[in-house]
Amino acid sequence: MNGIRDYVESKAIRWARRRQGDDPVETTLARRRIYILPTRQGLLFGLVVFLMLLGSMNYSNSMGFAMTFFLGALGVVAMHNTHRNLENLVLRRGKAEPVFVGSDAHFDVIAENRSSLPRDGITLTLAREPMSRVDIPAGERATLQYAMPARQRGWLAAERIGIHTTWPFGLFKAWAWVYMSHPVLVYPRPADNPPRPPLRAAEEGESQEFDGGQGDFSGLRDYRQGDAPRHVAWKASARLQNDLLVKEFKGGNAVSRDFDFDALDSADLEYRLSVLTRWIVDAEKAGERYALALPDEQIAMGQGQTHRDRCLKALALFRLPTARPAR
Repeated sequence: MNGIRDYVESKAIRWARRRQGDDPVETTLARRRIYILPTRQGLLFGLVVFLMLLGSMNYSNSMGFAMTFFLGALGVVAMHNTHRNLENLVLRRGKAEPVFVGSDAHFDVIAENRSSLPRDGITLTLAREPMSRVDIPAGERATLQYAMPARQRGWLAAERIGIHTTWPFGLFKAWAWVYMSHPVLVYPRPADNPPRPPLRAAEEGESQEFDGGQGDFSGLRDYRQGDAPRHVAWKASARLQNDLLVKEFKGGNAVSRDFDFDALDSADLEYRLSVLTRWIVDAEKAGERYALALPDEQIAMGQGQTHRDRCLKALALFRLPTARPAR
């Protein structure tokens, strides 16, 4: 049964994709792109009404006819309102923050109700799974969300998302498919136990002896392979028994580091990128300055969120077939 359902659904999806094409950043759900079918409850309701009609005709019962026609009219009204609940609803791409491999990417979709009637029971779905449900008062907007696991670096985007409603009585399900470009960038996963990051060659005003221990104390972090024993917080580590903590310092002379892809001694491309990712994340947290050297791209020394994001983006897209966002 599921095989037949999957086959029919895949045919319908391909037909809808050819019919609709790609959607812009802001999409209005016009009447012609909203589909509607009765739910199981709706089919049962229709069967009951049909049996009531046969019974009323067989016994010529006027009360039976009245109740049958009333329920039939109720079903027609329910079908109209279910379809109207989606019609002319405006969908717009929301925020989607970059994530690291191994975590979930979260996407926001803004649903705007520009009509004078409320829209209730609006549900966003991804691969048949309901993701979020909202009620949208007249003239207002609401945020729907869906999530996808980020399994590999690069651009990640849903091929399609669905939006549906069964309001008001659950007798009919109206839905629409949306093919909106909504990619999120997936960075390589930071390595768990990377080698110690290299310091930059000594420059004027800098000292190779300085290694994050000459400035003001800024906090503690977990021990990483290569940390100097003199920076280990032995008393604080003793309280945790099995974990070592290392003191971090800020201020004083700024630490500069050169992160070079070719300097890493490994044949595993993804491991190299994971190590570089870890180094960049940790350097940014420690307030250090750093440069990134890839075989086909050089990013000069810098610091800050914009610099971090540029470096991580270069790692995320390194040697991928396409650097453009997927649809």
